[in-house]
Amino acid sequence: MLNFEPQNLGGLVVTGYSVDWGDGRAAVTLPADAKSATTTYADNATRNAKVTLLTDNANVRPQAALAVTVKNANPTIAAQPSIGEVGVPLQLLGVTITDPGFDLSVSKTVETFTLVTINWGDGSTSTAKATITPGKAGVPTTAIVPANHIYMLPGEYPVTLSVADDDGGKASTSTVAIVQYPQVRLGASSLTPEGADFKLDVTPAAIGQEQLSNYTVNWGDGTGERSANVGTQVHQYADGPRDRNITVTADTPSGWVLASSRTVAIANRAPELNVGPRVTGKPNVLLPLPNFTFTDWGFTSSAGGTVESFAATIDWGDGTVEPGIVTFTPGGAQVQTTGTVAGQHAYAQEGLYTVRVSLVDDDGGTSSAAGSILVEIPKIELAVTPGTIPEGSRVTVEFSTQEPNPEGWLILWGDGTTTELPPTATNATHLYPDGDTSILITVRLTVPGGPFFATVPVTVQNVPPEVAASGEPTSIINEPYTLNISAKNDPGQDTITHWTINWGDGTIETLSGNPNTAVHTYRTAGRFVITSTTTDEDGTYAAPPVNVRVRAIVPTPVLSGNSMIEEGSEFLLSLDTGDPIDAVITGWRINWGDGTTEDISGTPSVVRHVYRDGPSEVVIRAVAITATSETAAPDFAVLVRNVAPVPTAENLTSDEGQEVVLRVAITDVGVDDAQSATIDWGDGNGSEPATVTGGNGAWTIEARHTYADNGRYPVTLIVLDKDGGRGAMRVFATVSNVAPSL
Repeated sequence: MLNFEPQNLGGLVVTGYSVDWGDGRAAVTLPADAKSATTTYADNATRNAKVTLLTDNANVRPQAALAVTVKNANPTIAAQPSIGEVGVPLQLLGVTITDPGFDLSVSKTVETFTLVTINWGDGSTSTAKATITPGKAGVPTTAIVPANHIYMLPGEYPVTLSVADDDGGKASTSTVAIVQYPQVRLGASSLTPEGADFKLDVTPAAIGQEQLSNYTVNWGDGTGERSANVGTQVHQYADGPRDRNITVTADTPSGWVLASSRTVAIANRAPELNVGPRVTGKPNVLLPLPNFTFTDWGFTSSAGGTVESFAATIDWGDGTVEPGIVTFTPGGAQVQTTGTVAGQHAYAQEGLYTVRVSLVDDDGGTSSAAGSILVEIPKIELAVTPGTIPEGSRVTVEFSTQEPNPEGWLILWGDGTTTELPPTATNATHLYPDGDTSILITVRLTVPGGPFFATVPVTVQNVPPEVAASGEPTSIINEPYTLNISAKNDPGQDTITHWTINWGDGTIETLSGNPNTAVHTYRTAGRFVITSTTTDEDGTYAAPPVNVRVRAIVPTPVLSGNSMIEEGSEFLLSLDTGDPIDAVITGWRINWGDGTTEDISGTPSVVRHVYRDGPSEVVIRAVAITATSETAAPDFAVLVRNVAPVPTAENLTSDEGQEVVLRVAITDVGVDDAQSATIDWGDGNGSEPATVTGGNGAWTIEARHTYADNGRYPVTLIVLDKDGGRGAMRVFATVSNVAPSL
């Protein structure tokens, strides 16, 4: 570090400092507030350092100089302990040299080292050349020293290393070389499966000029062998998982005994399980397991203390799981252990079952495989003729089977009856007395492991009875009317439980049993349709309808027509006189409900009336007039709806500043409606009322307006009648520009 301070400035202003270290490097400029400067010299020497004061006057540059003596720093050398074998070059480990000096070309300095001198501790020395990595300021120069030596005897040798740099700085260090007898080198995998070829590569070790004469291998499983040859040895381990320690000992001609060992892990190999073809059989019969066979590379070895064994589990696929019977033939070296898994099982139901066998060896190696067993019931061929019959008819069922030894047949007809037949039978016939029903015929075949069943459907249709109803075509009000009824000729064993009569006037009557007649008194005149049904245990059956016309002494007038109409439209009222016997209608008196009453002569079927205004709901009341009576018809209500007015007009044309006239025609079917209107001329002045004239369904408007400027203006007219009906229309006023005049 170089310290400096300006003195006697005489008014000068310091602007900075320039430092020249005197070793050829460029000067360094420092700020005005600097008090010191620091550098690293590359190598030992005497350097003349100069500091120049920089001021605000370029012509004034005071200087100060200082001689700096740079001393050499000694290098350091280090090495690590090394291990080797007798007769094999031993490489010294971690020999490194470090020196703070470094190369600097501008000052012509170069940092180098002499040859490293090595005393190997066995009476021999040697030198080695260092490989240098140049340093720089802040980074030392380093070097590595490769060196090796052959020791002829085992032992722990002190090794001394010394070195000097180019300036005479010296360094030394000591380490140790540990020399051992060489071992037999073993090459092999650290893992091998049981029963597989395990290969051990034996490499001879040399002690000087001596070679191995023979060696012995102990495989660690109670077996071993001795050989005068080196190279690859092959062995099969009987069982896993377990670790085996292999030991190899070797002799040399001079009598040295060398040993080497390594551990190998023996992995268990799961057995390989295979399955044969599908097994087929019948329910409730013991069926064998499909042919499951297996192989396993493990084997029993008494020398190695291993025993190979197996256990099996059978999942029959119907929820039953049980142990299997395992039989096997032990294997050996290069010979697999082989075996089978067996079992028997009876299935309760037919189906295709997946059978899974799980096999485990004594070391937990597991294998599984799946086979199949098809369980079938004996096939029974069935046919029924015919498949659908009316009640009281016969069916024939035909049956056969491919089973070689049938023992007999039993037919269950589905109606509680059965027929037992010998094994040679092929058909049977049966009478079904009653329907309506769907029956399932069941055929039972008796064979060993059975019985077995098959079904076929037959439909027995109900046959309805012949149902009839009849009676007089006319009757008199308040007098008894007789209806003749009958239900007969039913081939089934059926009983009529009741009749239901709908007399057509709102009266429904139920008669128990099967009577021949039914009697009813009508209280109103008119035309009626009598419907009747009869019911047995199989259903309900309808007789043909009977039409009857019931006459009355006085008329029974009825009004009808649309219940809704628009104002101004023609309303049609239908007049129904009923069906009197003795009375003759001479006319009608009708009150239309809008303040008007009308007398009608004769018996028209339709009369007409116009309602002038709506909305309103009117009630029409009418009286039918005969020579001796007046009979009121039920009231009839009609809703009269309002109809909105409809304005019409044509588009307008004019010049700006001139008056236009809008003429509007308004129609309204409600002739009594009063009208009001507003007009929006479309020029931004808003709506204004318009005067409506006329009446009795036709009105007019004449309105005037003057447009200030040319353009096309939408003219909107809105018309309201007194009942809120709204009509609207839009026309356009086309106003032309008028040129100014001078």
